[in-house]
Amino acid sequence: MSDVPDIDLDEIYGQRPEDVPAGSRDFAPWHLPVKQIVRDYQWGSALTSHLKKYPCANRRLNYLTLPGPDMWDVRVLSDICAKFTIELEYLGFIGTGEAEPRGNEFWFPAEAALKQADRVSDASQITPDRLEQIAVPSSQAAQLLKGSRKFDVVNLDFCDHLTGNGTVERPTNMASLKALITHQLGAAQPWLLYLTTRVTTDGLVGDIQEIWNAIKDNLARPESNFDVEISAAVGADFGDFEECVRNILSAPDERLVRLFAVGVGKFLLAVLSRQPNFPGSVEMISCYAYRVAHTEPDMLAVAFRLNTGPQTLLAEPASAPLVEAAAAAAVAKKVEVRFWDIDQAMDSDEKTREAAISGTRKLLLASNYDVDAWQTWVDRHARQGLRAR
Repeated sequence: MSDVPDIDLDEIYGQRPEDVPAGSRDFAPWHLPVKQIVRDYQWGSALTSHLKKYPCANRRLNYLTLPGPDMWDVRVLSDICAKFTIELEYLGFIGTGEAEPRGNEFWFPAEAALKQADRVSDASQITPDRLEQIAVPSSQAAQLLKGSRKFDVVNLDFCDHLTGNGTVERPTNMASLKALITHQLGAAQPWLLYLTTRVTTDGLVGDIQEIWNAIKDNLARPESNFDVEISAAVGADFGDFEECVRNILSAPDERLVRLFAVGVGKFLLAVLSRQPNFPGSVEMISCYAYRVAHTEPDMLAVAFRLNTGPQTLLAEPASAPLVEAAAAAAVAKKVEVRFWDIDQAMDSDEKTREAAISGTRKLLLASNYDVDAWQTWVDRHARQGLRAR
């Protein structure tokens, strides 16, 4: 991938006073430099381009997040908003990957620093509710979402899988995504969806069938050219879909992440095509892959621009109309063209590597981490492709 944006890291993060002592040595996976590529090149770049084309009403950007303790996503995006004289207001939910509910003290230091620096709206809040509860209509989380404005940016940075086997009490992340799309119907202008998810065979169960069915529906329409585009995007022959998927699952590699990326885009199109008078649109902006536990890519980070329009959804999808099938072919083409293995980029491209390391260091300093200890931690990390050299 060659169209990597130039980013002025000093302008984004500013300078840290030299006399502030180094602090925490409690590092986590999101402190690895590879994650900074997602923050800056995917989230930050997409928001910058989006705000140039779609200015925020009332100079406020409404943002839904699954915040970590450092709230680095909020910090990065609020800095971009400041350049457009826009105030960021966030609503944070607990991610499904959290084993136990968190108290306010988990985020308090980062949240207090952001609010005291006037980087975000004082009306911003983090609820103790889990995100998946928004898919339970009677829940407090669902009522909170219902009373919220439409969001300009939704960032679903999952630590786990999008799909799975849910229950009435604990729906899946997929159910949460559908609840959010329903909430976003009637948005006055297009909005951004950031989705980061694990992609491994053990998580492709349960409602993964909705994604597979969405793909098969388009494969049944050869006139849309979707079969050609998905084959090129994934690097596999989809003449027999079931056999092709079995082959990929039996020896999972980059093709699995590519297939899942196409499937997510196709699923979004299938959901929005249920609107009877205003078929929504789905534009894939970027598609990144990296590794957390396997030698092959096992994480997918995608950014979409969605136009959900003024209508409501039909209860059940009809077969894909031809216009939707053509849009699905365009999504598959984007995966072919824009798929970026950012671990490989860290290894092979010095500019990308140095930008990721520098951006992470600046965030660490702003959050009072011991950067020297971080450097040692990264150098010892088992994933050689993630080393800060």
